[in-house]
Amino acid sequence: MIRTIKMDANGNDFVMLNNFHLQYDEKKFSSFAKKVCRRDNEFGGADGLLIVEPSKKCDFKMRLFNADGSEAEMCGNGSRCIASFARKIGIVSKNDINFETLAGVIQAHFNGDEIAIELSPVLKQQIVLYGKDNVDGVSFDYAFLNTGVPHVVVFEEVHSKKFEDYEEIGRKIRNRLDLFPEGANVNFLAPTINKNELDVYTYERGVEAMTLSCGTGSTASVLSAYLRGMIKSKEITVINKGGINKVKILRVTDEFIYPMLCGKVNFGEEITIKENIMQKPWWRETLETVLWAVGLAFVLRTFVIQAFWIPSGSMIPTLLEQDRVFVLKFLYKAPFNVEIKRGDIIVFAYPLDTKKDYIKRVVALPGEKVALKQGRLYINNKEIPEPYVVNKDNYDFEEVTVPEDSYFCLGDNRPNSQDGRYWGFVPKKNIKGPAKFRYWPLSRIGVVK
Repeated sequence: MIRTIKMDANGNDFVMLNNFHLQYDEKKFSSFAKKVCRRDNEFGGADGLLIVEPSKKCDFKMRLFNADGSEAEMCGNGSRCIASFARKIGIVSKNDINFETLAGVIQAHFNGDEIAIELSPVLKQQIVLYGKDNVDGVSFDYAFLNTGVPHVVVFEEVHSKKFEDYEEIGRKIRNRLDLFPEGANVNFLAPTINKNELDVYTYERGVEAMTLSCGTGSTASVLSAYLRGMIKSKEITVINKGGINKVKILRVTDEFIYPMLCGKVNFGEEITIKENIMQKPWWRETLETVLWAVGLAFVLRTFVIQAFWIPSGSMIPTLLEQDRVFVLKFLYKAPFNVEIKRGDIIVFAYPLDTKKDYIKRVVALPGEKVALKQGRLYINNKEIPEPYVVNKDNYDFEEVTVPEDSYFCLGDNRPNSQDGRYWGFVPKKNIKGPAKFRYWPLSRIGVVK
């Protein structure tokens, strides 16, 4: 069962869904929204379905599905709700957050029980500030702008109808696709006796009905009224049927106008929904799990860590035949760039056949002069102690200089090791990483030195 809650901002109500771990099937969101938003269901329906998902660039992603199943770009009141919801369920805890929407990145700020939303800046040249047209012989004076979603703001001296009686004309204006190709929310704006207030009724696209409040509609109303010179203040109270929204104009430039929407939210009742409405089919969950596992294994083996089986006794006593070790493939690469040191035990592609992997110990670094005299190691004419070599030999190896970006490597079991004495140097590009940990057998588990 899905246990969640309803929320509202000024009567604009939503069913909230936590999909932060992507546990639900997004292909079903549209049909799910239609079911949970129906006003005749057991918890009274809603204007929309709000979903929290992970984001690669923000604290989280907001998705909104309208009651008709369409996905909307943004919602001002919904933004306040989802910010509070994300905080309530522990996705965020700080006072200043950001989240991703189809309309861009939104900044949200908590101040006590009020939430302020910095909406995306509105490009002034895309605003139709003075428009006139008619539907069914009724003319209307309007502005058209996008505050995250497209809005038609219809200017009236006073509201000429009751709130519910605007639905028919609102629907007709919303569907004037010759003027508004994507459709639009329709806001009916009238001034009040207070010069810092506006009274706004809203017909909402996607809900396809009058709604008690609309945050982006309140914002569109204030911006268009300000640019028309109807109001002078940059802080305006918008009276919606469902309550009060406060809109601030943060700044105005030659190109953009920057709005902020402020208000409160309400947490409503907890609701329980049958999970089979949203649950992914078992075969899909199984397939996704297998694909994730295969993908993760590939990434780990290619870039992070590799299990390596010791095929011979060339590293006795440090490593025995049949031992198994982990090779840290990331350690010598960016961003770590750990320096390869003398004494490191490394796994590398065999220089004479790169399809084979070898494991040896680094004994000489780039630019050093290396020689073996009666089995003793000399670097730059100085003898180097090798306490890890127990099984010694009397091998003589004439002094050579290790080339740049190459290393000279030997096995610890000198009499029984095919190593750099026979096939030369190991190019740095062949090195896969250091063997740092023996994980098998359990009796010898531990760090490799």
